Amino acid sequence: MEKVSLTQEQLEKIESELDGTARSEVKLLARHTKCVVVDDNDTWINDYKCLNKISVEDMAKILFVPGSYEVIPQFKVGEWVRHDDGEVGKITKIEESSGQTLIFIDIEDIKRMYFWEEKYICDPERFFRHATPEEIQQEKKRRFWDRIGRKEDEYKEDDFIVDEHGDYGFIESKKTTDIYRVRMIRSNQSVVTHFEEMRLVTKADERLDK
Repeated sequence: MEKVSLTQEQLEKIESELDGTARSEVKLLARHTKCVVVDDNDTWINDYKCLNKISVEDMAKILFVPGSYEVIPQFKVGEWVRHDDGEVGKITKIEESSGQTLIFIDIEDIKRMYFWEEKYICDPERFFRHATPEEIQQEKKRRFWDRIGRKEDEYKEDDFIVDEHGDYGFIESKKTTDIYRVRMIRSNQSVVTHFEEMRLVTKADERLDK
């Protein structure tokens, strides 16, 4: 069964009309049926106008079928979202325009505009959700390497790095796809280091000591 999508506002208004008894659910469904089907002049008004967008069938599911609805995520400026095709971007701006909420998302360093509708962010057929911490970390990493014109985890000879222990060194050579030989400054020793155990500080061609 497909779940009914509710905004947080709709859920709060429904819950405010219930007192925990089955009778209150029946009364709410009867009132809702009158508002959206029976009488066009007796719709939900004021703070409850958002309920007019819920069909009678969906309201019945919400009230009487456990697990029949889901709350639409609320997006905020600064949050990271993931597109269904794998793109990850950051919400840079939210503004109101002609009754719609426009949400601007920075994807692949290009600011694009998407529209908030009742159930999703779309443009108009592409969907988003909140990105996971792992997806955000990966996207920040991808953008970092892309910004400096390299593939991810691509170190080059004479790059200045810092390892996982906080010790600094210079890349001497690349031994395998994942392993580099690094000359550590403090010990003056040449050590073998995996790319996941170090972080780029300065590219070789940007070092001021060369």
